[in-house]
Amino acid sequence: MPRLGIAKDFLSDYAKLEKNVQRSVLEAIGKFGEHTHAGLHLEKLAKSRDRRIRTIRITGFWRGVVLAPETGEDYTLLTVLPHDDAIAFATSRVFSVNQAIGVLEVRNQEALDNLEPALRDVATAVPERLFAHVKDSELITLGIDDKVLPLVRVLTTEAHLEALETLLPTPQYDALVALAAGMTVEQAWEEVCRHLPTETPPDAVDPDDITAAIERTPDRYALVSGPDELAEILAHPFAAWRVFLHGRQRAIAYRPSFSGPAMVSGGARTRSHTGTTCSANAACSSWPRLAPATRCGCPTARMAAPSC
Repeated sequence: MPRLGIAKDFLSDYAKLEKNVQRSVLEAIGKFGEHTHAGLHLEKLAKSRDRRIRTIRITGFWRGVVLAPETGEDYTLLTVLPHDDAIAFATSRVFSVNQAIGVLEVRNQEALDNLEPALRDVATAVPERLFAHVKDSELITLGIDDKVLPLVRVLTTEAHLEALETLLPTPQYDALVALAAGMTVEQAWEEVCRHLPTETPPDAVDPDDITAAIERTPDRYALVSGPDELAEILAHPFAAWRVFLHGRQRAIAYRPSFSGPAMVSGGARTRSHTGTTCSANAACSSWPRLAPATRCGCPTARMAAPSC
């Protein structure tokens, strides 16, 4: 039976829709549950950068953007937007599976392609590149996509890297920020490990298995068994935090030893703090301590490396 995946960002988009449009969205979703998705007319766009992205008609004005599998029956509803905005989203984004940690990622490939010529021109006049000290193999080990690697190689300043923050997948951006701040590859791997839904990375990652990648990215995507389950989620958007939990959050929230409500506290960590955290880690790198990388299975080395 086909399952439908939904992106967390879709919930906020859905809440802004008029009631009649929301009903049309639910009708379209219902067709997936009835195993009649062929009747939805999944439209493949000629200029799409990702061959798996499709659009579906919700109304005459609204379109849904769907990630369709090349094999299997699990489709993912990414967003619902006005027609032109949906086309722009669908033709600019590329989805991929992070080869280091197996999560599903999305990048704005159109914007990256537009930036690369200017960055390359700047790089020709600069004697040293930002990541000249890091090997290609090390970047790939940290999960940097091989399609992103040429752009990374022409970066010359941290300001140029910061300009890519909203365009790159978070795990890849965090790895690059860590390296730019002076952290070692092993320390950068610890930053990447924060995005793992479990304590250790998967043994093997299939770049074409989107369903497995979605299951490894529970804080951004959820697979529902049918329209009834999805309708329940959409009817109670405030409770979405219970659906889109990071794997480690889920392990805590649903710990069998909890017999009732429990409070879990801790310091906040947002993406905007990553650069500061990495800089602090780099500044105290001389402190002797067992490398965190050894705890999350750093693929580059099993060695003691300084970390803060």
